[in-house]
Amino acid sequence: MNRVSPTFPPLGNYSQFGNESPQMLALPPKAITFQLLMNTEGRARLHLRVRVHPHDDTESIIITVKNFYGIYSTEKRSIGVSLEDSQGNILIARYENFTDNMVVLVRAVEEPPIVLGAAART
Repeated sequence: MNRVSPTFPPLGNYSQFGNESPQMLALPPKAITFQLLMNTEGRARLHLRVRVHPHDDTESIIITVKNFYGIYSTEKRSIGVSLEDSQGNILIARYENFTDNMVVLVRAVEEPPIVLGAAART
């Protein structure tokens, strides 16, 4: 007889979104406000207000922020974003790192160019 412990769910995907546990998916979304910091020591007037769910991954959060503020990379320049809390601590964009009604400061940062070696160019 094959018995499964009632305290541990069977292995496998728990949702259509990935490997989140049922307990994680039951958590409520968090209301987050993103504010773009301008190079002139100011903040953008338009704030991005979103609800972050436990199944939202880091990449989707970053892409949403970059698209909202029009932060795009080109062939010659690679532009990323840095996220900070109100104390200036750098954040990784994950549900667990946000608190409900949190304000996240966004900085556009130019990433250094990738220099290919001679072997990689051929």
